[in-house]
Amino acid sequence: MNMRVLADTERASVYEVQKFEKRISSTQKKLLERADQGTFYKNEEYLAEGRIQRYEDNCFCGYFELLCDEDGDYRITHISEGAAKMFQRPKEELLENPYRYVLAEDLPVLFSKNAQAHIEQKHSVIEYRILTPNNKVKWIRAQSAPVDTHKLSEATKQGINHHQSRQLWHGILTDITEIKKLQLELEKQAFSDSLTGIYNHREFWRIMDARQSIFQDTGRSMGLLLCDFNNFKKINDEYGHSVGDMLLQHFVKKVSKILPINTRFARIGGDEFGILVFTDSQIELESLKVSIMEQVCRNPFIFQENLMMIKFKVSIGVARYLDKNATAKALYKAADAELYKHKQQFL
Repeated sequence: MNMRVLADTERASVYEVQKFEKRISSTQKKLLERADQGTFYKNEEYLAEGRIQRYEDNCFCGYFELLCDEDGDYRITHISEGAAKMFQRPKEELLENPYRYVLAEDLPVLFSKNAQAHIEQKHSVIEYRILTPNNKVKWIRAQSAPVDTHKLSEATKQGINHHQSRQLWHGILTDITEIKKLQLELEKQAFSDSLTGIYNHREFWRIMDARQSIFQDTGRSMGLLLCDFNNFKKINDEYGHSVGDMLLQHFVKKVSKILPINTRFARIGGDEFGILVFTDSQIELESLKVSIMEQVCRNPFIFQENLMMIKFKVSIGVARYLDKNATAKALYKAADAELYKHKQQFL
């Protein structure tokens, strides 16, 4: 995919996210306005008329109420049908404990933000994941705010006063799973190479610069293995660019299997690849270089269409941060110089 097509794809994806967000936010705004007017509470005529259901259907959301005491502990008092459908759980279970279905790693942030909202008495927006009965993960956005009791009917005020010091909050839950999917796709496009799936040149240089700063601050070094195919143009000319692309994918697949966890693999451009290794050991870098060369030799590319076998070789240049004043570009040039020496043998 060329850069113009990629840019157009990114713009289109951004537009889809914005359009979806706008559709949700406009209908949610109406919903919250109605709630702020005191028309959505259980004892109110507006809720009894079932109009909230129509709002929920339009903006993929559900309505809830909770009572919060002075210590920040709260109890869900009402969950709408829209919220129950979103969780795919009976309303009774959600009223008892809706947090049992929230992914464990999201609970600390959820509870922390709820407590902060109670202290500050401000509108709160929290995003978290839930697990449905069929073990699918959904992203939920919860928006809540304390209720201005002056806008409520006398019947609802009496119901709240019955709970003494507890404060009434209301809010809406929105299924934002599709938005999250689009966002993740955009993020993937931003740092991944479209052909091989590993990091692209933009992310390669970002990591290079970041690690250089870490080296300056902590003395923790980093090495770079620069890989380049020998006579790749000849392969493209003889077999075609589609076969050349498959060869690059084959190379990435085989090399990725042997890379240690302290590495980052990137396609810098064309048939040039960079492997960033977070280590202070020159021996480790040289050992990894040998392992890659052996992996390439053991795994020639077999073109499945006609079972044609293409043997290929790569040249590898190695360099490591030694001087804290050295730049990321200087490290790249040092590795590129070593790479060039190796490639001279195949010219």
